Amino acid sequence: MSSTSSTSSPTSAPSSPISVSQVLSGSTQSSPNTVIGTIPASWKPPVPGHPTDPTGTDGPSVAELVIDVLQQLGPGTGSSFSGSSISDVNANATLTWTTQHGAIRISASVSNGALDGKTPQSQCMPAFEEDYCAAATLSDGSVVMVQHGTGYPGGSSTPTHNNMVSITRPDHAAINVVEWSDGPLTDDQLYQIVADPRWGLRMAGSFVGHADAVIRPFTDDGAGG
Repeated sequence: MSSTSSTSSPTSAPSSPISVSQVLSGSTQSSPNTVIGTIPASWKPPVPGHPTDPTGTDGPSVAELVIDVLQQLGPGTGSSFSGSSISDVNANATLTWTTQHGAIRISASVSNGALDGKTPQSQCMPAFEEDYCAAATLSDGSVVMVQHGTGYPGGSSTPTHNNMVSITRPDHAAINVVEWSDGPLTDDQLYQIVADPRWGLRMAGSFVGHADAVIRPFTDDGAGG
């Protein structure tokens, strides 16, 4: 597992957890035009791990986990890291992922889904800002949702098409990942990120320590509090 950073200016990460209202906004349509799809049968429930020496997840840990999964999909480097965290509540990060095909911005977060007292949304509701939505409850009770729409990454005033996959597991860990472009990552690949068993508000101490050492420079945007 490796990460490469640059000195370019980071874009501010969204507050954690990443919410639909943060990601999807700004439509001028007169009525909802959302295509309702289905979750692929190949998406199996994640199997959460049991980290050794569990340590609080922070922004660099989120970025490093995203990069680790992306590197399993193909070569690339991460840079322009930013994010924040609140111990045992949430952690988030935004980064630039660069491959031979170009660069994209990706945001990810993990949070305690039980804190707001709400039941995870398991059905799609047509919305002005959504092009596509699919949702399902997996066999273990995990709720997964896919949304394609338009939003404003990192406080930008320019609307950007984005694809988001989120999952809330039975242990209340809620994981979101957003690709701030229309591709090149597929929904299957985004699900591979959120379904990684290492996600949690506590990760292995060795992983957190490694992330803090290699995800640099990292800008704490204070959005997590």
